[in-house]
Amino acid sequence: MLGRFASAGAIWVALGLSSGCATYAKDLERAQRHYEANEFARALAVLRLLGEDEAALGEAEQVRYAYLRGMTDYRLSSLTTDHTQTAFRSCARDWLGLALEGSKQYGRALSEGERTRARQALADVSAAPGSGGACLTAGER
Repeated sequence: MLGRFASAGAIWVALGLSSGCATYAKDLERAQRHYEANEFARALAVLRLLGEDEAALGEAEQVRYAYLRGMTDYRLSSLTTDHTQTAFRSCARDWLGLALEGSKQYGRALSEGERTRARQALADVSAAPGSGGACLTAGER
């Protein structure tokens, strides 16, 4: 009898974990919808929250996360003119570099158009002041 409860408990835990992963994927999709609707501040808010649990995403999703984070920072940098512009440009450089590096291993994570946009944006922000990797956690560098 106890064995049945243990098995049932394991099933519930597995279901809970898989729905958690689905939630992260949905959050990534929501961030992308905000980005595509030019709602960059909202996209960044979702991405920052998702970034706290980024490791829960699959490898290809992590590449997409880095791409969206970088492109969102890049777009926000063009909407500001004060000291935050420098910070956004520096972060865009870090995230886009990570996305392009990851797309070499997970080629289907980004479309060719996304890779082209990322390369163009990275070329634009490559001279951004700030130390490289300042926007990334130690595990992402």
